[in-house]
Amino acid sequence: MSGLISPRRFAPVVVAVILLVLACGCVSSADTPHTAPNTAQPTVGHTAQPTVQYSTSPSPGQKQKPLPTAKQWKKDAKKVMRGSRAWLGDRVAAEQQREHPRKLAINSDIDNSAVGSFYLNGKATPGVYKFAKRAHNLEVALLFNTARVGKQLKKARAVLRDAGYVVDGICGRKSTKTALVKGKQNCRAQFAEQGYVLIANVGNRPTDFRGGGYERAFRLPNYGMRLH
Repeated sequence: MSGLISPRRFAPVVVAVILLVLACGCVSSADTPHTAPNTAQPTVGHTAQPTVQYSTSPSPGQKQKPLPTAKQWKKDAKKVMRGSRAWLGDRVAAEQQREHPRKLAINSDIDNSAVGSFYLNGKATPGVYKFAKRAHNLEVALLFNTARVGKQLKKARAVLRDAGYVVDGICGRKSTKTALVKGKQNCRAQFAEQGYVLIANVGNRPTDFRGGGYERAFRLPNYGMRLH
C-alpha cells in the first residue's frame, strides 16, 4: 500500500485544485459581454450630437460647461451636412425626370446656420456654404428665413453676400411681437406661394423646423439653445 495515496491525504489536493479553478475567474467567451464598435454614420438630415451636452439651466451649485471651441463647432456642423451635396444631386436629378419640373429651393436660417455669427464673426459656415454653392450650381434657389427684424433684417442681405452667398430671396419677422416659430412658418408659406418647393431646411433651433413645409431637415448644433 506504500504506492497508493490515502483518501485522507488526497482530499486536500482535490479541494485545492477546485479553489484554484474558481479563483481564476475563467468563463467561456459566450458569457463574456462584447461592445460592438460604433460604425454608424450620421444620417443626412439629422443632427449629429456634439461631443459634450450643454445645458441652459445648470443645477443649483453646478457650473455651466463652457461652449465648445470654434474647431469643435465646425466639426459638429460638418457631421450634420455630411452627404448633403450628394443627396442634393440625386434630388435634382429626380425632379428633372418629372414631366413638368418644379422650382426647387433651399430654406435656410442665417445666424449660426448659414453664417457663424458666434464663432466666425459672420463668415460662412463651411459645410453649409458648400451645400449652398452646390445648390446654386444645380439651379436650386437659395432662400433665407430669419428671425431678424428691423435694421438687422435690412442688413441681412449684405451679411450673406459678404459671406459669399447668392441670395435669391430673404424673409424675416414683421416685428418683435411675432413669435419665432410663427415667423419661420410664415416665411416658408410665403416661399411656397411664390411657387418654390422647399427640398431642404437648414437651421439650428427647434423653431426653425416646426410646422413642416419642407422635405428634409439639416439641424446644426446650438449646444443647449446657447447659440442664438
